[in-house]
Amino acid sequence: MQPNIHVLSPGGTMAMSKGASGVVPRPSAEELLGAAPQLADFANVRAESWRAMPGAHLDFDTFILPADKIRDLSSRAVSGAGITQGTDSME
Repeated sequence: MQPNIHVLSPGGTMAMSKGASGVVPRPSAEELLGAAPQLADFANVRAESWRAMPGAHLDFDTFILPADKIRDLSSRAVSGAGITQGTDSME
């Protein structure tokens, strides 16, 4: 039986693409996971996008929501959780 993993994506550098009006938050969490189909060989992975915004706009309060979400997931049949993020969070 494979573990259940939940991935949250707030956007950030790794989820930014060139758009008509500049850089825009995309791809979605599901699209990011689609870039690594091998994960399905090791786990049941569920992706969730939330707060699609540039990494430089993320702040401490932004991460309160996923902390609460991860606590909630831990009471279910979820083995682990991850949050995708890019290099702008190092500012």
